[in-house]
Formats: sequence, structure tokens, C-alpha cells
Amino acid sequence: MIVRRGLSSVRMLIHARAHVLSRFAALCLAVTSVLAPAADGPSRLDVRVKAAFLYRFTEYVDWPGSAFASPDAPFVIAVLGDDGIADELVSVLANRDYGGRRFELKRLAENEPIGDVHILFVGRAREESEQVKAALRAPMLVVTDAVAMPARGSTINFSVVGERIRFDVALEDAERRGLKLSSRLLTVAQTVRGGS
Repeated sequence: MIVRRGLSSVRMLIHARAHVLSRFAALCLAVTSVLAPAADGPSRLDVRVKAAFLYRFTEYVDWPGSAFASPDAPFVIAVLGDDGIADELVSVLANRDYGGRRFELKRLAENEPIGDVHILFVGRAREESEQVKAALRAPMLVVTDAVAMPARGSTINFSVVGERIRFDVALEDAERRGLKLSSRLLTVAQTVRGGS
């Protein structure tokens, strides 16, 4: 009887893990569907995948109404410290919208005010900049690419596991910013920290 219960629990755990992995595979397929086929090297592919993820995050995050200045205000994605990601986002965002709002890409220069931004991508060399620290409470999704521990104020941080791009989520940061993250996003995250 005890052995049967143990086997049943193991089967349930394996089934749950398989379900999570299949959801992650579906998200990865969705991400790669926005990419044009190319025979690029691994570093170029990393840039393409990260840019596609930035676009796909818009489908799994809800911003408060106060994040938009007007009903027809654009959805702004800003990039700080990574021209490769910004260049790739130009093609990823072309002919797409966020609930009827056009996308606007903003390339931030060092020490430039961030302003009204909905997603801020911060390259590796800039995650501790004063610009990012100044935006700690704004209703924006801050995505970093830190190799080690992501900067304070980062909601999502890209990581490389094996040869694949994954991401970690700081749920407490999303809650502090008034962002609602879909459970589907949390399910495919590598790790989820904090939150209520």
C-alpha cells in the first residue's frame, strides 16, 4: 500500500513536470515563430531570441491603466546599453501592436531620463546605472541580462542554462510596480523569487 502511494506520487510529479516542460516548449516555439530563419552564429541567435522574448512578454504581463498617458498612447519598449537587441527589436515589432496600441522603440543614451516606458531592457554593462535606480517604482517591466545576480529592481533576468536562454522572475518586483504576471509566464520561468 505504501509502495503504491509512493509510485502514484512519483507518477503525479513526473506528469506535472512534463506538463510544465511542454508549456515551456510551447512558449519557446511561440518565441521562435517571430524570428525569420537565418544561419547566424550562436551570439546572434541569442540576441534574436532575447528580442523575441521581450515582445512575447507583452502577452503575459498586465500593466495598470495609469501606465498609459492616453487611450491611444503607444506601448514603449526602451533599450539601454545593448544596440544589438535594439536593432533586432526593430524587425520583431514591425507590423505588430499591443491591444491596438502601436509599439515604439526607444534607444536610451547614458544618463538620458527613461520617461514613460512599459518595458525597459538593460544590457549587462548598465544594470547598476542611476537611470535604472531612478525607475525602481515606475509601472514598467524591467528586464536585465545580468550574468550573476540581477540588479535590484529587475523583474525578469535572462540566464543561459546549457545552451538555451531562460529567464528568472522576481515576483516581488512586479507586485511593487503594479504589474500582474500571468501564471503561464511563471510556470515557464527558470526560477520565481518572492511575491505574495
